[in-house]
Amino acid sequence: MRNGVNFLRHFAAAALLMLLASCSPEPVKRVKPVPVPISFHLLSPENSVLEEKLAEHLRNGGKVESFPELPPDVRIYPYDSSYVFVEDQVQMGGTDISDLHIGKDSFANFQIQATLSPAGREKLLRFTGQNIGRRVAAISKNKVLFAPSIQQETDSDNIIIYCTPDENNVKAVYNEILTVD
Repeated sequence: MRNGVNFLRHFAAAALLMLLASCSPEPVKRVKPVPVPISFHLLSPENSVLEEKLAEHLRNGGKVESFPELPPDVRIYPYDSSYVFVEDQVQMGGTDISDLHIGKDSFANFQIQATLSPAGREKLLRFTGQNIGRRVAAISKNKVLFAPSIQQETDSDNIIIYCTPDENNVKAVYNEILTVD
């Protein structure tokens, strides 16, 4: 009897597999990646000069919003305890990032790491290769998260968006990026 039950189970499983194989299921629909609300922009080549002029403007009672020497294709963003001047043109962002997660580096710093789509990887390679020595700003919700200098041409699927030894700070920034307004 036991062999008969096992035979029936195997037969039923085989029949089910054959039935499933003979069906013509709908093709798998690829879901378009949800854009991650981060964009990467170059800092203005005149950033240092503009910072000095803005500091003088502020010392004389002026406001950031009324800074008269702002080039038309540049925006001012607060960063650390100062300001940076960022070009409007988006170098990469949105669907160029396929995943965002928290990780650690070899020094135990917490990081927000991004995995790039194939198109994002190509943009990163071209963008970094053409701009070695310039600074790039990672911007989310009108905040500069990170503004490192481009040291070398980068051909990678993964990049670091934000890094700090403070785990709570990284989690707060990560959650803020992903929170829909």
